[in-house]
Amino acid sequence: MAGRLRHTGGLLAPLIALQWRDSTGLAPPRYTHHVHRPSSSSFEPSPTLMARGAGQSDRRRAPPAFYDDDDFFHDDGGGAADDEYYTQRERQSAAIECPHFGTCPGCVRDNNVADIDVIDSAKLYFASRSVQKHILPASRRSGDLFGDDGDFFQVRIPSPVTQWRTQAKLAVAPASTWSRAAGCKVGLYQRNSHDVLSIPDCKVHHPSINAAVEALVKATQQVRTPAYDEDSGEGLLRYVQCQVELSTGKVCLSLVMNAEKFKETQPHLSRLTKELKKTDPELWHSIWCHCNDSRGNAIFARDATRWHPVDGPPYLREGIPGSDPEKREGLLYFSPHVFRQGNLEGFGEIAREVREAIPEGSAVCELYAGVGLLGLSALLHHGKLAEREGSDGVGLKWLRCSDENPENARCFERAANSMPKELTGRTPKKFQKDGGKKKGRRRRGGGRGKQESDGEVSIKDLMDSMMAEDGTAPPEDDPEERVTYMQANAAAALYRGQGLGADVIIVDPPRKGLDEAVLQQLSRPRNKNQPYAEKPNMLSHLPRHTVNWTNDARTLIYVSCGFDALARDLDGLLTSGAGWKLESATGYVLFPGSNHVETVVVLRRDCDGVGTEGVRRLFILCLVLLCLVPPRRSSGMALHEARLEALGFCGADDSVNPRHLALIAQSYPLVEWGILFRPDKEGTPRYASEEWVTRLSHILKAGEAPDRPPVRLAAHLCGSHVNELLCSSFEPNHAEAIDAFLVQLKEWGFRRVQVNATAVNGVLTGRLGEECTLQSFLRTTAAHTGLEFIVQRNDETRPMWNSLLKMDKLHENVVFLHDESKGTGKEVTGALTADPQFVAASRRTVGFAGGIKPTNVRAMAKKALEASVASRASNFWIDMESGVRSTVVDSSGRAEDIFDLAKCYNCIDIICEAGLMQHPAGLDG
Repeated sequence: MAGRLRHTGGLLAPLIALQWRDSTGLAPPRYTHHVHRPSSSSFEPSPTLMARGAGQSDRRRAPPAFYDDDDFFHDDGGGAADDEYYTQRERQSAAIECPHFGTCPGCVRDNNVADIDVIDSAKLYFASRSVQKHILPASRRSGDLFGDDGDFFQVRIPSPVTQWRTQAKLAVAPASTWSRAAGCKVGLYQRNSHDVLSIPDCKVHHPSINAAVEALVKATQQVRTPAYDEDSGEGLLRYVQCQVELSTGKVCLSLVMNAEKFKETQPHLSRLTKELKKTDPELWHSIWCHCNDSRGNAIFARDATRWHPVDGPPYLREGIPGSDPEKREGLLYFSPHVFRQGNLEGFGEIAREVREAIPEGSAVCELYAGVGLLGLSALLHHGKLAEREGSDGVGLKWLRCSDENPENARCFERAANSMPKELTGRTPKKFQKDGGKKKGRRRRGGGRGKQESDGEVSIKDLMDSMMAEDGTAPPEDDPEERVTYMQANAAAALYRGQGLGADVIIVDPPRKGLDEAVLQQLSRPRNKNQPYAEKPNMLSHLPRHTVNWTNDARTLIYVSCGFDALARDLDGLLTSGAGWKLESATGYVLFPGSNHVETVVVLRRDCDGVGTEGVRRLFILCLVLLCLVPPRRSSGMALHEARLEALGFCGADDSVNPRHLALIAQSYPLVEWGILFRPDKEGTPRYASEEWVTRLSHILKAGEAPDRPPVRLAAHLCGSHVNELLCSSFEPNHAEAIDAFLVQLKEWGFRRVQVNATAVNGVLTGRLGEECTLQSFLRTTAAHTGLEFIVQRNDETRPMWNSLLKMDKLHENVVFLHDESKGTGKEVTGALTADPQFVAASRRTVGFAGGIKPTNVRAMAKKALEASVASRASNFWIDMESGVRSTVVDSSGRAEDIFDLAKCYNCIDIICEAGLMQHPAGLDG
């Protein structure tokens, strides 16, 4: 079909697209890539299973293994596309026909498995105008072939709709409350309860799982295994996990026992294991015990020492997606305590899309890698492609994977060592003379040399760096370092240099989405002044907080299992100024019957373009000249009922150069620097020292000019300063102290004072609603009319602001800030609201804070504008603190919390794009 479409110039495309939609509800397949067809070299069931007879062989058949890439490099005139077209159409119309549907909570659809709410939401999201404008022009083919732009998001069903689940975690309960002889009941919890529902004939389970559950139930009856009772906390067997090895159809059974130590499971465990093996010895791959005596809902305890092998091999083995089992191109290894996809066959199709999206010869970094399935599949695919094309390379330049579970690293090492040496650069351990142990050279002092230095820079490293900066290719990489694994969480892996030099970054995070630190790094625009480096020690001359740890990435492949988190992360990436654009988005119905979609999004960016991180460095140099140019005033957004009065960045401290604050503020007069004052924390992160504040004041006064407004400074009072202010009407010493401090603030150049009257800020809040506290606040605002006082509006400060609103008229120098986060940085969800009482009681000005950061500042500013208009406010401001801070790690491994000017400028840039501010002349191109 693909060939016919090309020959007819696409004249049949509209008709095909219409016919496809009418019959399936799915968008037709894209013909921009070759589509895989099942290989004839799939794994066959084991001879033992084949010998059982036709009935049992069908029951325990092994699903087809991952396809061999040899079948997919050539298009035979459209046959592959035809196969995919009819396969998708058949799967969409196929019915699961499960007898448990309706009572079992596992499935929400018994037919038309792609007609689910989450896919409808995904289609609306990718069809929205805010997303469509970030799609690469070359990706807008859907308008020609499939109709409207909404078809940019494609939907696939990657496996048959039945018998796809090869891993199941099931609950256990007593089959009878009267007799242990009834054994255990195994199944799923019924909806809104912890009552276990047996599902012996589940149609989405691999037949071996149903057989394993049947055998387990009979065995528990035979040996009288006590099931766990949630109410009493007694009993032994709590949960079971069944994992099917596709090549053999055998089951790895994990028994979760209500015990702290392995010996507490005896003799019941030994009896149960013996009965299982006696009943059906060929069904079991291995049996494991996991001890979990906690009273919560967690199936597995996080402690790895709770796992105990009972019988059988330690690892399940599966073919690497894209491998040919006849050629022994490598295996994946899974132990029971690593993550494994519930639909491993379907996930092979996701691996196919990922590896085909990686350009040839790329350096690849995979975060949240698990056992390395996606990365190793790409390594094998590109290695075979290079061999077929006869190129001098070996496919990928290098592959780095990481995850925090140490067992993942062990599985990865076994998989990498099973692959051809030409791809990995590794010599299998059994052929190494030293048994695979790396030995450093012994120094004269007796110590061993390190394989890789974390701090010192060798002459070779310096030469490589100089050659890279000159555009000369560095020497060939050490083959032993081509395929590596780091045991670390995603954020730590980035900060330790895993992404340095990577052309492609793959992320496959859990349902919650990307870690904040990872999202921040991926959202940083490329720094053209940062030299190319593949190791962190080559950037040791740069301050660590200035290093962009993903600076060279041109491709980002996001594999998501939680669509809400994906949408949130994409919003941050696409509006960050990092240059990311969408190339494709595909939703995979990986678990047919459920309301779940696994989404693969491919983003690209041109690293040769100028990003705002490059502008940031140039900006620090150029602002000195631009400071004398009067900035143009913002004309605001389309709505003129309210305008942005200030963009506040709080928490500036000794980690930043005061001159940089002056340069930024002189070119962006709406920027307001907030300084936190709390005597018991002075000089620590977020709380500037008095020397630093004095220096900032001198710099600002020296740069004052008649044609420029003064730089905005806001003092955020905490701790004893607030306690003194709120006691000043009846404690003369406190009144004298706070008055002297406020006079000092005004001399330094501060024009606004925020009173952070919350417990988290060290304030005694028990008397906020008393008359003496109210009179103390009013006394202070009346005595210092040259300062504007900001009152936080949240639940904790309600007694104070509620009393202020009851007054006939407030002083004109009092305004209100809506901040339900109470200064903790917690993001506000939903729409923002501005209380009209606060607007009417002040100078028609209102502020908003709470979890604002570069990834959401555009959306929060829009919400603040809408809330201001709704409350009839003339002006508004937004303020942020935690969102413009970063944690950096120095060469000694010590973490440091800093005020991040790069994040501040990203927010400024985004607000200017939104039309609420404008860049000065010279930076508005």
